Amino acid sequence: MLGAPSKFFYLNNLGAGLTAKIANNYLSGTILLATAEALAMGVKHGLDPSALYSVIKHSTGQSWMCDHVMPIPNVQTEYWVPSNSGYKPGFKTQMMLKDLGLGVEGARQVGIEPSMAVAAMKVWESAARDERCMDRDGSSVYLHIGGILPEGYEDKGKKNTDDTWDF
Repeated sequence: MLGAPSKFFYLNNLGAGLTAKIANNYLSGTILLATAEALAMGVKHGLDPSALYSVIKHSTGQSWMCDHVMPIPNVQTEYWVPSNSGYKPGFKTQMMLKDLGLGVEGARQVGIEPSMAVAAMKVWESAARDERCMDRDGSSVYLHIGGILPEGYEDKGKKNTDDTWDF
């Protein structure tokens, strides 16, 4: 096994680790989208992205996804986040479809209606076809949903004529 021992979990049953991973990814995909939507709303209402992040970070909206996958460039400076380098992929937008799809399937197998993931899947499906998000980190969903990037928070990614990205 690789990684920090603090991230090793014994879950007792064969396949339990996969179930836990799918459940965690379900949360990650829906929380990232909710974070992007909340930030986009606040910024479009005139809030400074860094000030809004400070409020969220110290309030009930705080999450690992907000801190480590912040979808607005130059807001999070304590950690590397994909948006700071032109949405260089840590986890591609298109991969969200796989992970949320597994979450939807897993929930339905045990009689849970995954309403959050079903709604999020519609946005992620559209974002995966959006040229601003395709082959970029999933945090670029912020651009897809209409999030704006005020001065000082510009997107540094540049799309080449062959549809590749310079980060």
